[in-house]
Amino acid sequence: MRGRRRREGGPLRPRLTAWARSHRKALGLAGAAAAAGMAVVWTVIVPDKAAQTAGVQELAIRWGHPVCWALLAVVGVLVALDAPKRARDGIAIAAAACYAAFLAGTLL
Repeated sequence: MRGRRRREGGPLRPRLTAWARSHRKALGLAGAAAAAGMAVVWTVIVPDKAAQTAGVQELAIRWGHPVCWALLAVVGVLVALDAPKRARDGIAIAAAACYAAFLAGTLL
C-alpha cells in the first residue's frame, strides 16, 4: 500500500539491536569460544561412518564438521573486531559449505 510505513518490529527490536551492537565484542568472543570448543569436541568425536568410507567421503565426514566450527569461531572473532561484513559473510559461507560436505558424506 502506498504511503504506509513499514513496521519496524515493535518497541523491543530497536532496544535489542542497540544492546547487541553495544556488546558486539563480548558476544563475538563468547561465540568464538563456544565454536572453538565445538571444533575441539568434533575433532575428537568422529562418526562411525568415517571408518567405513574412504577418499573424499571420509575426508568430508572426518573434517567437515570440525572445520565448520573452526570457521564459525573465526566469524565470532571477526564480529568482535568489527571486521567488514563481506569478510564475515565469506567465512560464514565457507563454514556452511563445510557443513554441507559433512552432511553429504554422512548421508551418502
